[in-house]
Amino acid sequence: MSKNDLANALGWGVIVIGIIGSFLAGNAYRLVSYSSSGYVNGSYNFGVAISGIIASILFGIIFIFIGEILTTEYENRDKIASLYDQMNNELNKDSM
Repeated sequence: MSKNDLANALGWGVIVIGIIGSFLAGNAYRLVSYSSSGYVNGSYNFGVAISGIIASILFGIIFIFIGEILTTEYENRDKIASLYDQMNNELNKDSM
């Protein structure tokens, strides 16, 4: 597995696990309200869930973009090496 594939897989993993974890965190960190009779009410914390989903998507996209940048770098490096070899072959032909 190359570095660009690893960064891409890591990005998707961060997105999927982050979304699942955000839903669980919204349930774990409940909003608590007290009534005048002393009754405690715990409701789902949508703020934590939505914040976690947005953060995991952003961090996952960053990893995916890093993978794309690495892919482009490897392709360009191969193209430059190919052009360099062609240039050397042409120069060697002309000098003979």
